[in-house]
Amino acid sequence: MDKENKNCSSLDKSELFAGLPSSVFKEVIASARPKDFASSDVMFFVDDPIRQVLLLTEGLVKKSQLSQGGREAILRLIVPGEVISETALVPGGTHSSTAQALQDCKVLAWDSAAFEAASVCFPGLRKNAHRILERASSGTRTPLFRGIHKKGLATACNWPGSFDGSFGTES
Repeated sequence: MDKENKNCSSLDKSELFAGLPSSVFKEVIASARPKDFASSDVMFFVDDPIRQVLLLTEGLVKKSQLSQGGREAILRLIVPGEVISETALVPGGTHSSTAQALQDCKVLAWDSAAFEAASVCFPGLRKNAHRILERASSGTRTPLFRGIHKKGLATACNWPGSFDGSFGTES
């Protein structure tokens, strides 16, 4: 299978495109701009304005925040087929975490306003985007967190005792 078909195959399994007709999937993909990030490139920082929706097609991305003590807490690792910033599905907001490429990465990028317009034209896309956003805000994507707060670390979940902000990987 050639590389283009392999990428398309992994994308059509993306939760963002679940249940969409092939014609809608192809039209939305065709409207994206491909972008490359080298390993260790920062895609966006916490509190940066959200200007685009990024969908990872190759590589591995780390989403993290700093604790009050200055330690990095890794919130999530993003794999191909996943939206890098779920909050990018809401136009006009800011990023709640920092995203950094852990490997050379390829993404599909949509301007936030263009993605919003596409989600109006294709209600299934809007439904999927909202499902991703709801799951991210309720913390059900990862068993370690109940939710990611806009300006703080996640609260403890399935963890005895209280959350002291030291959970995560130091850099």
